[in-house]
Amino acid sequence: MNKQFLSQKAKGVIAILLSAFIFGCMPILAKKFYIHGGNASTLIFLRFFLVLPFLYIVLRTQKIPLAISAKELFHLITASILGYCISVFLLFISYDYISVGLATAVHFIYPSLVVLVCIIFFKEKASLIKIAAVLMATTGVFLCGKSGEIASFFGLLIAFLSGVTFAVYVIYIDKSPLRKMNAIKLTFYLCVISAVIMLGYSGIRKELSLEFGIPAWSYALTLSILVSAGAVNLFQYGIKIIGAQNTSILSTIEPITGILLGVAILHEKLDILSISGACLILLAVFLIALGPRK
Repeated sequence: MNKQFLSQKAKGVIAILLSAFIFGCMPILAKKFYIHGGNASTLIFLRFFLVLPFLYIVLRTQKIPLAISAKELFHLITASILGYCISVFLLFISYDYISVGLATAVHFIYPSLVVLVCIIFFKEKASLIKIAAVLMATTGVFLCGKSGEIASFFGLLIAFLSGVTFAVYVIYIDKSPLRKMNAIKLTFYLCVISAVIMLGYSGIRKELSLEFGIPAWSYALTLSILVSAGAVNLFQYGIKIIGAQNTSILSTIEPITGILLGVAILHEKLDILSISGACLILLAVFLIALGPRK
């Protein structure tokens, strides 16, 4: 392997692409969970809760200190409430009103929001190549998520808000002191706080149900470990290396994973719009991967 491949930027790009691939598996696993008797509130709680023993063991094995300051706790709670937890909740709820493809397309307004906020409020610079990449990626996602359905306005609004809150989460992690926290430790505490939030919400609404069979449990456990232990850690690691703007643009490769898995597992059909959208996303990823580090 050459040194360029092992550069910090290369590691960040690879981490984000792997993260996007794993996140792309989430809708498929969620569908399987629902088929076997689960509901959205229960799945979101289990996503945050089931991974905690695994993360705890990793932290102890690697001798990463668990202690946090009051200031860090404040930032963790803020990140969970404003972005990490509520974004997942809103996205999963939107699946009840509009198709997964359309919900994903609307959710992925967040890369454009991240770039705009970083430019306007944090005075970061964005090259013409990066702006072009944002436009291509956003267009590509909407082509991948095209739908002939008569969409529910409420579903569209919820999906849009999931994108807004995820943009808040991405920027908050990049700009707050949480940027310096170990990625696994950060994920552990975000999951603890989010699990408590979802337990309270689902308990009040009486939506928490654990009465389902082994298949549903297996899908929930797989989703929890793959997404919370794998994708989230990779995502946060990538943010620290290549920044919020590049991370958000590279993440648009996620819908391509959903399309390929839909074809392979759910026997969905590819069409020219989906293929065109995937090509635009891949071109945007290529531009970012070859561009400057941040």
